[in-house]
Amino acid sequence: MKKTIPVLLLLIILVLTSSSEDVSAAVGLPMTASETTIAKAYIKAYESGKSSGINKYAYTGTKLTLAAVPKGTSVKVFFPTYCKKYDPESKMNYIFMNCMIVTSNETKLTISKAIIEINLKTKGKKTYAYFKKKPKVTMTEISVGDLSGSHLTSVKTYITDKYAADIASKLLYVKPKKLTATYESPAEIGDACTYGKSFSGKGDKLSGKFSFTVNSVTKLTEADLKKMGYVKSKDEVDRVGTEGYLDYKLVNVTWNVKDAKIVELSNVNKTGNAYVRDIMPKVTGTAYKRESVAQYGAFALDGFTDSFQSKMADKFKSSELKANSTVSFTMTGNIVLPVVHSIGEAYMRIAQPGNDSWAEFMYMKLQ
Repeated sequence: MKKTIPVLLLLIILVLTSSSEDVSAAVGLPMTASETTIAKAYIKAYESGKSSGINKYAYTGTKLTLAAVPKGTSVKVFFPTYCKKYDPESKMNYIFMNCMIVTSNETKLTISKAIIEINLKTKGKKTYAYFKKKPKVTMTEISVGDLSGSHLTSVKTYITDKYAADIASKLLYVKPKKLTATYESPAEIGDACTYGKSFSGKGDKLSGKFSFTVNSVTKLTEADLKKMGYVKSKDEVDRVGTEGYLDYKLVNVTWNVKDAKIVELSNVNKTGNAYVRDIMPKVTGTAYKRESVAQYGAFALDGFTDSFQSKMADKFKSSELKANSTVSFTMTGNIVLPVVHSIGEAYMRIAQPGNDSWAEFMYMKLQ
């Protein structure tokens, strides 16, 4: 027995050691301080497009070359986590980094989940980044809508701190454009619904590219309405305590206008200094999912904090477009939308300017 016990212990130790190595290879080994320094140096180099910071940690005879970050573009690495793994094929350790990479300029925001693998080589007791083979970078693009919690908060804070409010809003909220938003196929929250037909409230023909996006929808309490300074209409007051009482929604929207201009004045408006008002899509209230003809026409664009109309006035002089001029802008503001509680899911309905009248509609989901 005295001889058997050490043998068994040795076998147990060997099994545990082998098992431990297998698990470590799968989930990653702890990083040393110098390896962590290499990982952080690589992040800084990746963000700047300048490799000098990482090359001072490079193994002799190897060097990393990074593509320079274009002027006007920013690159930010978020939430990096790293561990060390072993590659049996090359018989080298490497840093395995999980992170999120955000690339942006004033017209485009790209968010990607990324895995970065940086080879390591040890000489004596010192570890170096080994660049005989370029770091492997695997990226999967995602949208702002895929983010949640602290990830969403961090990206929003970063973008809003970096850009003007209208640019940040466009980057954060405008998703790939949806060409139609019909009753049968309403736009989801976050869809940028595009249109290009040209008609104004006074009969003038317009040209340009437009999009309208519902960014978010928040339920409002009576206390919220009072604090905002919202004043109810007589019909809204009369509905209190009835079966058709109203739920109030704060709808945050973005309207994007590119190269809008008057191409033909109406007969009653043919003067050199004529104005055309109401070029923006007209909110007409809510339509209901279960019955297309059911609609409640109440809404408010102004008279409360951060209203759509006040933001319009900030960007574009109360929506007036002067003849012989071209305008482009993006603005974001709030709409208060009362929705009849008892009738179920509702869509915000918008009269879209057609060729000859406000004859077409866009339907936007509110949940």
